[in-house]
Amino acid sequence: MNMRAAAVIAGALLTAVAPAAPAAELPIFDAHLHYSHDAWESVPPAQAIALLRKAGVKRALVSSSNDDGNQKLYAEAPDLIVPSLRPYRSRGDIGTWVRDNAIIGYLDERLKKYRYAAIGEFHLYGADADLPVPRRLVQLAREYRLYLHAHSDIDAIERLFRQDPAARILWAHSGFERPGEVRDMLRKHKNPWCDLAFRTDHVDGGKLNAEWRALFIEFPDRFLLGTDTYVPERWHYVAEHAACRFSSARAIAAPVIRGRVSPTVSFTRPAGLFFASKERVDAGRYEGIRELKASRFNLLGPFNDDTARTTAVATQHVDIVQRNFGEFKVPSLRNAALTGPYMHNGQIGTLREVVRYYSELNVDRLHGDGEQILKPLKLTAQETDDLIVFVESLTDFRTNWKRSKGGEPICK
Repeated sequence: MNMRAAAVIAGALLTAVAPAAPAAELPIFDAHLHYSHDAWESVPPAQAIALLRKAGVKRALVSSSNDDGNQKLYAEAPDLIVPSLRPYRSRGDIGTWVRDNAIIGYLDERLKKYRYAAIGEFHLYGADADLPVPRRLVQLAREYRLYLHAHSDIDAIERLFRQDPAARILWAHSGFERPGEVRDMLRKHKNPWCDLAFRTDHVDGGKLNAEWRALFIEFPDRFLLGTDTYVPERWHYVAEHAACRFSSARAIAAPVIRGRVSPTVSFTRPAGLFFASKERVDAGRYEGIRELKASRFNLLGPFNDDTARTTAVATQHVDIVQRNFGEFKVPSLRNAALTGPYMHNGQIGTLREVVRYYSELNVDRLHGDGEQILKPLKLTAQETDDLIVFVESLTDFRTNWKRSKGGEPICK
């Protein structure tokens, strides 16, 4: 079966309206998976396919950085994998691809050699969508009749449609927008579909959120769910996600969608930065800016004694952008020697290991836009010792630190 036929079958699974059928018999289509180079080592292709089959996944839209991961999985299970071509030769391209003309040659080469259902997932925001490289990407998608899997804000999506009004766009994470804004986009355009990967706001306490439910009913064939295995660790939770979040998937699928669909995320450790609980995403600065601008008590509001609003310049000009999602204020280094283990998921036990991690940093394993500023420190043994001594000098050993029952440090 060629990839065009596979894509048609996948689309049929996604868009058919549900008949009355037992939930256990409904198939899973996972619309958002990655199998990048660091995953090949820890989760070999045969193991990755076994994890998908164990979770009940029947078809999966997969992309990778670089594309070799895609081809490894497709060769292992052509009946399951629907390849999508990312414009990334490595994760380091995430923040630079839009201005890198070599990306076009890479896409041309892969498209001539292999068959795909989509181009993406790619990260693209605002006016960058009108740069020459993204424009050529849209042209290639039109020439090869491929979907565009866009991790983008509304501005970029609108620009893509202006370039090609007939473009078929799978909007990654539904842009992390609120249901009202998603609804407006779906009413305005007939060809965007929305994946709900890495979102949990559509479910509250195991029940479908009323706004989202109305949106799913109005557009029963325009939503997909996915796992988003953006780091290798998440592959090991694919089956657990399907089991733990089955009730949430049923809540979405029951009224409108045929198919038990792979959920977003149910664990907090590997993605602890974003998850306040199993069913609530902590959007970080993204939501904070939104609340600030909506508040009547900000410096632009009626309660500011400065009638000239000279103190409100920063408030007036702060803009909410998608890359703010999950950003947080970095804590102080004071008493850092007492607060291990370190990193967002507690994966590093000592200060020396932290310093070694950044000294020998593997840039290809970075995946966030903001992390493009990181480079290996390449410290000498003496510089390593000096840095550790400096951090330890910021410790107040009179502080009585201990661990709470939940494992978090508390201070008395």
